[in-house]
Amino acid sequence: MKNKRIASLLIVLALVLSSFTAAFAGQFDIKNIVTNEEYDLLTWSEDAGVLLDVADNSGNYIIEVDGKFYNVEDVIAAMQAD
Repeated sequence: MKNKRIASLLIVLALVLSSFTAAFAGQFDIKNIVTNEEYDLLTWSEDAGVLLDVADNSGNYIIEVDGKFYNVEDVIAAMQAD
């Protein structure tokens, strides 16, 4: 009986946590508008090659935030203005 209760709680916890990750799956994805290559947050933030390309060619990239797309060059300019 005790094992069933623990198993049920673990299943509920897994479902709740998986719903959160699905809700945030598209946040901060970056897309190269020239090559149509897309990178998720973990890929572009940890891959030095992608990160350097975004820094060098920021006008070629858009970033998704809350379902809206912004030009990375404009985002960098706004951050530097503050």
